[in-house]
Amino acid sequence: MPKLAEVVTLYGKNAADIAAMLRQAAGNIETEASEGFVATRMMVAVQFSEEGHIQVYGWGRTDTMDSIAALEVGAAYLKRQVLDAQND
Repeated sequence: MPKLAEVVTLYGKNAADIAAMLRQAAGNIETEASEGFVATRMMVAVQFSEEGHIQVYGWGRTDTMDSIAALEVGAAYLKRQVLDAQND
């Protein structure tokens, strides 16, 4: 029988609060350099409204092709995590 993955809440306090999560991400980005991390170059976000409207944001040093590449790499990363979890 396959092993079932354990469900773990990553951000139990505010995961559903999109604005709070964006503020937290912004705070982390602002302190990267002072904490010795490599600075964020760009960020891409996809927003879906309740009515199905889609808005794509590209922030930082990016353009349309760079943002498309980031979305593709991000999707591949998520798929890899799913496959790795299934293999464990």
